[in-house]
Amino acid sequence: MKYLSDSLPQTACIPLSFGNEAPEQALGILSPEPSSDEEKREYAKQTAIRHAMSIEDYRLYLSAQNMSENTIHVYAYAIRQFFALYHEITYSNLKLYKVFLLEHYKPQTVNLRIRALNSYIEFKKLNPGKIPMVRIQHKNYLDNVISEADYEYLKNCLLRDEKYLYYFIIRFMAATGARVSEVIQFEAEDIFTGYKVIYSKGNKVRRIYVPKALQKDAIAWLKAIRQERGFVFLNRYGNPITPGGIRGQLKNMALAYGMNPEVVHPHSFRHRFAKSFIEKCGDISSPICLATKTWKPPGFICAVPAVSNMKSSTRWWTGNKITGHRLQ
Repeated sequence: MKYLSDSLPQTACIPLSFGNEAPEQALGILSPEPSSDEEKREYAKQTAIRHAMSIEDYRLYLSAQNMSENTIHVYAYAIRQFFALYHEITYSNLKLYKVFLLEHYKPQTVNLRIRALNSYIEFKKLNPGKIPMVRIQHKNYLDNVISEADYEYLKNCLLRDEKYLYYFIIRFMAATGARVSEVIQFEAEDIFTGYKVIYSKGNKVRRIYVPKALQKDAIAWLKAIRQERGFVFLNRYGNPITPGGIRGQLKNMALAYGMNPEVVHPHSFRHRFAKSFIEKCGDISSPICLATKTWKPPGFICAVPAVSNMKSSTRWWTGNKITGHRLQ
């Protein structure tokens, strides 16, 4: 039998030599991958450096947008977490990251991380598509809010045990409606003046007024510890105490005094302020104007339109003329 190959020239049957490379790589069809562990480690190192530099640029971008230091820290952490799990931002990786968040965190935390990642995508002008937020059913009632009786009991216990630092921390939160992150910014000069000017993100400015009864007691405390200027609420190292430190200490004090730790947290005192204000005045617009940011919904009319009237509007919670509810 005669085969076709027998009639071909001998040179036509010589195979091509690719050496140690695969034929696809030798012909340029595929790009070579790192062939050794050392090259893989070097690639991972260079990728980590590139991501770190990008995150640092992102922090500067957030700072230029007037974001708070805490927001910048949280957003940067979310980006570092994403790159620790996935090396590149792709649509598939974004979906996988959302599944990871849902399996490990509460919905509020999931939305916070998603908001950070979407902000980073906007900063880098990428186009893989943004991650949709998780829908959260908002309750029309408040859980875990400290009662008036428990608030008075905690104040008396702290005063009895001479824990004046946390005694005034909870009084400032409950009597002004300020957030814990705002209370720790109070300086001695603010207490002597009677109000604190808060600069929040978005170039918003508002005042937090100190009730007269609280101001009087706080000034007496400052004179006793001989402090005339600087931050008031300090830790044992002389630095401003952190919201996390306050939260942890309040839990410990609740257990020590036989209280439910679920209701003794910083935001609980802010809700205590709002509830007592509404119960006494029957008007929700006033505490919104006093205790929140300057933003208001379209068509919203603040019940306290003039700064000069705010001091008189807050007179009810100084403890001078109150019956049943004394937020001092």
